Amino acid sequence: MYKKLLVIVGEGTPLESHILAIADTFDALTSNRPYRDGCTKKEALQELLRNAGTQFDPELVKAFTDALSRADIKNEGGALSIA
Repeated sequence: MYKKLLVIVGEGTPLESHILAIADTFDALTSNRPYRDGCTKKEALQELLRNAGTQFDPELVKAFTDALSRADIKNEGGALSIA
């Protein structure tokens, strides 16, 4: 799968940068800010899926959402924690 992702991502931007963009966006969406409450895990995943293929690599978004659906993640007080 790694070689397949390299072809999709291309040579211009490192694969790690694409992965971090998805993780950072998820964290930003689910974290509380002084000006707004963080959204739910479901809302954040919907936003990632909505932007897959434009802002985010669709294969990486699928891998991220699959991994997240298998993890036991709880939204506690605006912060996500893995149980």
